[in-house]
Amino acid sequence: MEGSDLSILIVDDEQRLLELLTQLLTLRGYHVTSASNGEVALEAMQKRFFHIVLLDLMMPGMDGTMLYDRIRNSYPGTCGIFMSGKPHFLVEETLEKYRRSAIPVGFVRKPFDIDELEECIEGIKRKYFSSPPGE
Repeated sequence: MEGSDLSILIVDDEQRLLELLTQLLTLRGYHVTSASNGEVALEAMQKRFFHIVLLDLMMPGMDGTMLYDRIRNSYPGTCGIFMSGKPHFLVEETLEKYRRSAIPVGFVRKPFDIDELEECIEGIKRKYFSSPPGE
């Protein structure tokens, strides 16, 4: 699967970050859709399949974990990458909850370098969306 075959839904309540990430990931060849909150994200999920949902962990209303739980219930093939300005050790409990259930998640700490984010995206792509040779 080429980078351009990967569809990503970005969910963040920070409009400037949402626009910037959408632009940067689109320029890097991904199919990107953005949503400013959990409800808009769930509407987008009903319209098409997303390989990865990039979620802000702390959002008003439906936070990132609540949203990802709802997404995983209806779309179990979608992986998540959480974003947060909190240090990794403060979100480790949240991430561990998903890992114990064998649910694929990633984490990037805000502010992040776009290369760091793309490395996380590509790691999930290799692990969950790449076909073995010959298939």
